[in-house]
Amino acid sequence: MLDYADDWDGEGSLGYEEATWRRAVGLLLRCASAAWHADGTHGDAPRITSGPMGSIDLHWKLPQRELLINVPADPDIAPTFYGDNRAGEFAIKGSLDEARDNRWLAVWLAE
Repeated sequence: MLDYADDWDGEGSLGYEEATWRRAVGLLLRCASAAWHADGTHGDAPRITSGPMGSIDLHWKLPQRELLINVPADPDIAPTFYGDNRAGEFAIKGSLDEARDNRWLAVWLAE
């Protein structure tokens, strides 16, 4: 993904910056580590995929829950999330404060 140049898809998409990658992976590691240390919560790793406008998506698709976190390329814009129980019910959405550990996301996925 970091080797993708601008217009890598022939549709004008931006390439991906290492800083955005590090931000996405850092968010994931802080959340997973905090959940593990707090109460032993652990789960499946997400797919890390290309998002729009140079952003990076963290996507969990589990049998009973689905969660997507989008980490924007602009470091001044907060990551956003959307999750549901895969039946379109019990949806959660919002933005994340990266200064927090956000371990509640790992707990929510594991429920």
